[in-house]
Amino acid sequence: RVTGDTLERVSYILGIWKALRQLFPSREAYKRWPHLENSAPPFGGRTPVERMASGQVGDLYVIRAWLDGWRGW
Repeated sequence: RVTGDTLERVSYILGIWKALRQLFPSREAYKRWPHLENSAPPFGGRTPVERMASGQVGDLYVIRAWLDGWRGW
């Protein structure tokens, strides 16, 4: 069985993937971005992967919302 928490996390991860695909047309670029240190407020010098791996579903939400804002959604 899949819990609501798991479905929420999968939804955010797929949204992050989709946003990265739209923002970075090359495969190398969209795969590299999550591993780069980022000085934007949601990351504070950490990599997006570090924030996503914190274990908090809210961190996935923040990254998804930030990417959606970056692409004008």
